[in-house]
Amino acid sequence: SSSSSSSSSSSSSSPRFSSLVSGLTAVPPRDSIFSLLTSLSLLTSHASSPHSPDFKSSLRGFYSTLLTVSLSCRVPSLSSSILRKVDLNTRKYPVERCRGKSGKYTDYTDTTGVTRDVSSQSLPPL
Repeated sequence: SSSSSSSSSSSSSSPRFSSLVSGLTAVPPRDSIFSLLTSLSLLTSHASSPHSPDFKSSLRGFYSTLLTVSLSCRVPSLSSSILRKVDLNTRKYPVERCRGKSGKYTDYTDTTGVTRDVSSQSLPPL
C-alpha cells in the first residue's frame, strides 16, 4: 500500500527529475563547491568570446554546477535566494549614488539607512 501511495505522489513530478535531484543532494557541499570553482574557471577562459559555442557550453555547465551546489547545501530555492540577494544589493548600493564607486555599503548609510549587513533580516519592499 505504501508503494502505491509513493507512486501516485511521484507521478505528479517527473521521476527523472526526482532521481536527478536525489543524486545531486547526495553530493557533499565541499565537492560541489570545488566543482563550481572549476566550472567558473572554464567559463572565464571563454569569456572573451561570449557568442562562441565553447562559452555557451561552459555557461550551461556553470549553471548546472550552481544548481548542484544549491541542492547539496540545501538552499530551499535558488531563484528566490538570488532575487533576495539582488534586492539586498539594490538597497545597499543605490545606482544613483554608487555607480563607478567601490565603497562599502556603510559609506552610503545616510542615503540607504542600511547600517549593517541585513541579509538575515526581513526586508520591507522597495
